[in-house]
Amino acid sequence: MNIGEKRQKVKETTSITRFKAFYGVEPRTMKEAYDSFIDFNSEDDTSLKDFLMLVEWLKKCEFVCCISRFAQHILY
Repeated sequence: MNIGEKRQKVKETTSITRFKAFYGVEPRTMKEAYDSFIDFNSEDDTSLKDFLMLVEWLKKCEFVCCISRFAQHILY
């Protein structure tokens, strides 16, 4: 099977679209945020994978907290 550059480009575009849909920003933006985080915390050895998991956790936490505040408002 011949996988040409055009097919790989589509795959890359799809991956970027999925990343943006999940994290809300482009991969370049997240990498710049990670670089800033590492520069700010020079003693920290956080990997990019750990940083992305942190962002995912914060995103989920914000959503859950928002839902719980909404539920409290309705119930009380």
